[in-house]
Amino acid sequence: MAAIMQHKTANYDGDLMQHLIKLGEEISGKTYDADDYSGASRSLRIIADHSRAVDFMISDGILPGNEGREYVLRRLLRRAVFHGCLLGIEGAFLTKFIDEVNAQMGEAYPELLKNVALVKGIVASEEERFSTTLDNGRVYLDEALAALAEGAVLPGDVAFKLHDTFGFPIDLTVEIAGTAGHDVDMDGFTACMEDQKARARANAKGDAWGSFNDVGSSFPTRSQRPSSTAMTTM
Repeated sequence: MAAIMQHKTANYDGDLMQHLIKLGEEISGKTYDADDYSGASRSLRIIADHSRAVDFMISDGILPGNEGREYVLRRLLRRAVFHGCLLGIEGAFLTKFIDEVNAQMGEAYPELLKNVALVKGIVASEEERFSTTLDNGRVYLDEALAALAEGAVLPGDVAFKLHDTFGFPIDLTVEIAGTAGHDVDMDGFTACMEDQKARARANAKGDAWGSFNDVGSSFPTRSQRPSSTAMTTM
């Protein structure tokens, strides 16, 4: 609707998105091309779009998590951080986009201004945590991709190790691998996930029985119980 009212052919050509894209240009030193849907221009669009969405979602009471809309929020945050990395942005940057969203839309949506401290605190915390994850996992992933032949598939166990050891989201692995010209063996990844769940269930069951046996062993055996004669004497 905003694009139509401003006689634009795409949302990214509207004033809000253009302000955010220009901010991205200033921070990254990259140049935006409205006709280019790859590379730096794509990353600038993604950061602009996701930062706006993140601001509104947290202001509406949604917090980053691992399920449902909370996970959607976390994915948006992490994808924005990742594309900032692709642009060569060093250090935290997302709160600058939150400030710009508020400057452009705070008058129409006052809840953005009421919750600005909360939003910026959550964004800064998530960005810091994921930047560490991204740095550690990216080294391993880049090495794995470099070892593949052209067009080869990234093994599922490699994707699983990224997820399990480094906390690297599988959707991000797929995106990075795809950018490098490789698919990910999702069947193999899923099989590794199922194996891990099965082992976890088995360990949990074993721990439960072990605890039960420990409790059982604390009761006196028949030979350890006082005799009826002893009971009479007492």
